[in-house]
Amino acid sequence: MKLKLFGKKREDREAAILQASAADVKKTAGRQLIVSSCLTFMSVLVLVAASVAWFASNRTTDSNGMQMQIETSPNLIIAQDAAAISAMTASDASFSTTFSTAARTLNPATHNWGNYPTPNGNGGPSSTGLIYNRNPSAVDTDTGEARTGSTLYYNDALNDSQNGKYYYTDYTVYIASVSKPLPATGLIATLSSPNAALNSYDYHNAASVDFYLGSVSQSNYKGTLNLAGKGFTDSSSGLASLDLTGSTTIPLNTAASDNYITVIMRFYFDGALEKGPGQAYVYSNGLTTADFSMTVTFTAAEE
Repeated sequence: MKLKLFGKKREDREAAILQASAADVKKTAGRQLIVSSCLTFMSVLVLVAASVAWFASNRTTDSNGMQMQIETSPNLIIAQDAAAISAMTASDASFSTTFSTAARTLNPATHNWGNYPTPNGNGGPSSTGLIYNRNPSAVDTDTGEARTGSTLYYNDALNDSQNGKYYYTDYTVYIASVSKPLPATGLIATLSSPNAALNSYDYHNAASVDFYLGSVSQSNYKGTLNLAGKGFTDSSSGLASLDLTGSTTIPLNTAASDNYITVIMRFYFDGALEKGPGQAYVYSNGLTTADFSMTVTFTAAEE
C-alpha cells in the first residue's frame, strides 16, 4: 500500500501511518485466515481420503468365506429349498448348487451319538451327533493328542451364537430323480476339495461331513466322510465314498408333495481324527473356514 504523506501535518501523517498499519495487519490476518482455512480443508480431504482408502484396503484383504459346492449326476436334480424342486422343468433343471457362507471360526468336534466321559462320570447322549473336548489344556499342541497321564472329558457340541462359539455348519439340499424313481440305496456321496491349502494346513484334512436323510437324528445318520479319506473312529484309509442307504426311493421330480429326499450335511473339523499313530490333524481350538471350499458329489445308480 502506497501512502501520500507529503504536504500534511505531523499529527495527520502519524494518524495515517497508524491507519495504514492497521489496514495491513487486517489484510495480513485475512490472508492468513484464508491460507489456514485452505490448509484445514486440504487436511480434512486428506484424512477423509486416507479413511476411505483404509477401509477399502481392509475390505479387499478380508478373508473370503467358505464355499460348499454340491454336484449331482445327470439323472438327479438338486436345490437348496423344497419348492424349487417342484418348480423345476426339463429346461431349467439344476445339477449343482453352491452355498457361500461367511468365514467362521469352528472349534473342533468329533462324531458321537452315545455317552461320553465327563469329570462326574458318563454324560450324554449327544443331541447333535457331535461332542467336543472340554479340557483343551490336556491336549499336546504339538501332536493334537492327549498329554501323557491326562484324561479328556467331553461335552455335547451345541452351537452358541450368543457367545460366538460354533462347532458345525449345516447344509441342506433336496434331491429328486429326473426321469424315474431310483433306489435310495444307490445314492453315493463323495467328498473333495480344490484347496491348495490342504498341503499346508493339517486341520483342513480333518474337514468332515456327517450325512443325514430327512432330519438330524441318530436313526437318520448315514455315515461320515472326511477329506483325509479315513474312518472317523480310527486312522484307517480308503473311505472315499459313502452309500446313503435307506428304505425310501429317490422320487421323480413332480409337482406332488414328497417329490424329493432331504439330505442334511453337518460340516465340522474332526479333532479326534488321527493323521497317524500319536498324531492328530487338529492341534488347537479356533479353526477358521476362511478361503476354504469343499465339493460334495451325489451320484445315483440306475436300476
